[in-house]
Amino acid sequence: MGVWDIEVTQDPVNGPTVTWDAVRITVGCVVTSVTPQVAPDPNVVTLTYVLYDPPLLIDLALWTYTQAPSCGYTFTHSFSWLPIPAAATNYILPSVPIPQAITV
Repeated sequence: MGVWDIEVTQDPVNGPTVTWDAVRITVGCVVTSVTPQVAPDPNVVTLTYVLYDPPLLIDLALWTYTQAPSCGYTFTHSFSWLPIPAAATNYILPSVPIPQAITV
């Protein structure tokens, strides 16, 4: 946390050297950690898919992430999927238009 100035010095062939502050950087809050939402308790939440029902889309974008301390900064996140076992690729698919979702 603090304030930093970046100074520029121009040393021309003709004329005096000129120095000025080009940029001032102020850091008022530093996020030290980001905690993801805890997975739902399997004793309380049951995710069920009935065979022959329409595909089920599970969207993880609805999960919240808590920054500490709470600086109020916005952030972006991305999801990547580990390779899905070959035996399950006909049933579990990462969503192409919604990268943070999976279709079952």
